[in-house]
Amino acid sequence: DEARERLDVAIEDRAPRAALANYIDFYLSPGHRDARRDGCPVAALASDMPRLNVKVRGRFAAGRERMCHALADLIRRAGSDDADAEADSMYAELLGALSIARMEPDRSRSDAILERSRRALKRRLGLDRN
Repeated sequence: DEARERLDVAIEDRAPRAALANYIDFYLSPGHRDARRDGCPVAALASDMPRLNVKVRGRFAAGRERMCHALADLIRRAGSDDADAEADSMYAELLGALSIARMEPDRSRSDAILERSRRALKRRLGLDRN
């Protein structure tokens, strides 16, 4: 629910393409990487999920589904014909990049991971075009 609230803030009053770009910029930012207490709980807990009970995993899965539906809606409104697949891929890359950036002890390499993933996502979604 908190992750969805952050998405809503990032996309508020923006056109779909601008909203997606803004969310990517927020999620893959050094500030979000460093906000471990207030940052994305899924990125922080993903590796623990297989060890948790089915009920807890189900709640996280339902939250992931809600996020992917919201992202797919934005991607669809931005003009994609395969919004559901793009949203699943985007969500996975966001989580993966944030997790790897958090693991990297060298800040400049960590920043580079975030930057490269931001650029790649925007390029793939056509958000790097004017």
